[in-house]
Amino acid sequence: MIRDNQISMIEGPTGSGKSTQVGQYALEMGYRKIVYLVPRIPLADNLADRIEQELGWQLGEEAAADLIGVRHADRSTGYGKTIEVMTPDTFLRVFGELADYDDEPVLVLGDEIHEKDFPTELAVAVTAQVLEQHPKWRLSLMSATLDEQSIQAAYSEASGSEVPCVSIEGRPFNLEIIERPDLTVTEAYTDYGREVQHQKTQIFLPGKQEIRDTTDT
Repeated sequence: MIRDNQISMIEGPTGSGKSTQVGQYALEMGYRKIVYLVPRIPLADNLADRIEQELGWQLGEEAAADLIGVRHADRSTGYGKTIEVMTPDTFLRVFGELADYDDEPVLVLGDEIHEKDFPTELAVAVTAQVLEQHPKWRLSLMSATLDEQSIQAAYSEASGSEVPCVSIEGRPFNLEIIERPDLTVTEAYTDYGREVQHQKTQIFLPGKQEIRDTTDT
């Protein structure tokens, strides 16, 4: 689908492998530059690290590090790498660098497009506008929402032709759900987060101030 269409869409639930795998397939297909647009810095870091880890298993750590990097306000290891994970704001600042790949295959992946994040949509729009001048460039939108039809329709209207979509099945895990409304976030983490030897705990909070307060606590 990506090979045959300048704009395409990939839909699948979180954990189905959209983000980690598509760039690796594109690398095998011979794309000279593969850019991920990821709306948040932690997501960009995690995605770049995970892809590098998987490539390292196949090619060796040194070769993987030479292939992929990340670039945003806090970290910059991606310049000149074949696969580069960026925040949309960074992409818009360095968009002119893609001119170096004028007549070479380029793939831009708009990740988490279902979030309707304005910088991501702006970066996607800027890319879409130049596709006509670059026949070997491709843009693919990745969405975790089950309501992909409205997104697909919007981008089809904007591009002037139907944007094809492929759906990827997920592999869900069984989760144990414990509800303790009597506990604060910190108390819940203390009671439950340390019982299992997980390397990471994911905490959802409503805003930046709550994140700072919880981190301090």
